[in-house]
Amino acid sequence: HMIGIFSSVAWNNIGYIDWEPWLAQIFTRILRGFSVPVGKMQLSPQRYRYSTNEIARWIIAMMGNGSACLKYLGDLLMAMKSFYHPSNTGRFQESLSDFFSERKAHPLWWFQPRGSYRLTEQNITDFVNCIKDYVFISIFNKEHGQKAIEACKYLSMLRPELIVPPVIEKLFSSIENITEPHRFTAIVDCLTYLARQLVRQTSSYSEGQAYVLPLLMSVLPGIDLNDPKKIYTTLKFLNTVLSLITCVDCSSAVWGQPVDFDRFQMQYHIPNVDEIDFACEFVKAFLYSELTLLNEKILKLSNQERSRSLSFVYNIALGYFHMIPRIESEQLADLVLSVVPYNSKYQFQTSTYMRESKFNENLRMRLVNDIGKLLDLLVKNHLDDVASMKKALEILSLSSIYYGVSKKDNAVRYRYFNSNKKIFKNQMCDERRALRFLAIETMALQIEDFILSNSEPMTHIDEQVVFRLFELSLHQYIEIRRTAQSELFSVLNHYAFSSNMIADRIVEVLKTANETDHDQVKGCLYILLGNDSFFLPTKISWSKMEKLWPSIASVNHSEKRSITNLIQRISHKIEKLFVTKEINQNANEESTRAAITLWCAIESKELETGNKLHEQQNLANTQSYNNLMEQLNSLITSNTLQVFFF
Repeated sequence: HMIGIFSSVAWNNIGYIDWEPWLAQIFTRILRGFSVPVGKMQLSPQRYRYSTNEIARWIIAMMGNGSACLKYLGDLLMAMKSFYHPSNTGRFQESLSDFFSERKAHPLWWFQPRGSYRLTEQNITDFVNCIKDYVFISIFNKEHGQKAIEACKYLSMLRPELIVPPVIEKLFSSIENITEPHRFTAIVDCLTYLARQLVRQTSSYSEGQAYVLPLLMSVLPGIDLNDPKKIYTTLKFLNTVLSLITCVDCSSAVWGQPVDFDRFQMQYHIPNVDEIDFACEFVKAFLYSELTLLNEKILKLSNQERSRSLSFVYNIALGYFHMIPRIESEQLADLVLSVVPYNSKYQFQTSTYMRESKFNENLRMRLVNDIGKLLDLLVKNHLDDVASMKKALEILSLSSIYYGVSKKDNAVRYRYFNSNKKIFKNQMCDERRALRFLAIETMALQIEDFILSNSEPMTHIDEQVVFRLFELSLHQYIEIRRTAQSELFSVLNHYAFSSNMIADRIVEVLKTANETDHDQVKGCLYILLGNDSFFLPTKISWSKMEKLWPSIASVNHSEKRSITNLIQRISHKIEKLFVTKEINQNANEESTRAAITLWCAIESKELETGNKLHEQQNLANTQSYNNLMEQLNSLITSNTLQVFFF
């Protein structure tokens, strides 16, 4: 804690404290804080380890005005140089790598440093020269090399002329080195992070562009089918460089330059009438013929023919569902007690929704009906055709929740976007000056987020889809069960409060299952276990938890090892993810008045009805909570549970 206090004092009082008399003692203590093993001494990391963020900030604050801090920093790094070598491994290497990668990310200063203590251009150059050699060594560290690469990126922002040329030289030498192929992968990964400084033409470094074409040619041997990591790193470098340069107009004025948001002119493409008409004609020409084939000759087709036809329907649906409105059906009114609608009043719509449909029916409803019948026939007559059943389940799920964007695809795009942002973002520039393609990708992701987060309430048709997926989630074949469960999780994640719908079904199966219903019990437990984005036991209301949790603890088939393992996994996941839900929700009068002012005027009768429902919900939650605690306590004290449940 004392290191943190000293760091904060130094950072907020730059130029007002003379640290010179204590520099030797400070850097000696910092060296000890890295807990590097010296001879037979093994210093305890728990006792001496300090925050690298605080150490780095303290050192930067002591620089300037002719301070000897840089000299001591050089001595510190010289003392630890051998520990940066890739052959030295240990817990100390993590803190050594962190030390290089730490930097101040605030976009502005919260105070005005004294003029004499502001870092000069020469100070920055000396700083980069001081640590660059150690960063170059750490690039090849197998466990913490990524942090050294990030540090190399930050240094290249300060002095590209000191960082980029040595890295390029190391790449050319590594290409000819056949004894250490991992060096090539590490350097190409590093160059990916330096790509922006490489292609830009600045007053201090303008030679980088001359290396672009030779580098693009030199990394091609990295496409090696025997080394997936090398392939990924090489393709990532090629993609990064080609995203920064203009391949048609090779003017250096636009390479790697940011765009000002105030002058950013975004152009959106909205399909015109001819394009929409062509899409509708395409669907009419190809989709209906496939549906007719499946309806009339489903039992006569081979497994491969059925799978091909369903894949055709699935891929057409991915495209045209963006144009097809929601199925008109009555909304479910009993999912949650509320006097106000819980869906957003802002629904995503495009011009394609506004036009009169060229189809005589809602194609979503057509697929729900046709695929439902097809699934019944496959379950009854062709249980061996797993591929067709999996594709049919995916189509059924799409019909309910897909409107051009899926959460899975959106998550993949976000990962790719964040990876690019980490490579290209300049921490030292204004947030509003970003690369054009990153700004466009940000807007596209925001539009997708709006589509995904503004769904309408569940209808009776959606309820039918959920129950059909639930039935097949208990199927005896593992692959069918897994696919149905995955699609079920997607639908339940899409609609608010929809998890309450299947809780009673699960309780019923767990309580009534006999010795022959092992697959159904196992299917229910896998539904309860969920996946990375859905976990039912913590999403439901207190009234549903009152029924569900005791049923899990007292499930039959507990002597089967697979059932026991599933219950243990569910229990551990509840311990990890469950945050106690509010039992009594209360709001004071001032908050109520503020909410009414913010939303709209409410009649006294509506307010009275809402208060009455609020009190009923609080009483029901309290009773459900007490009943749940009593049931769980009764199960524990009655000795009816197996020991391994705890």
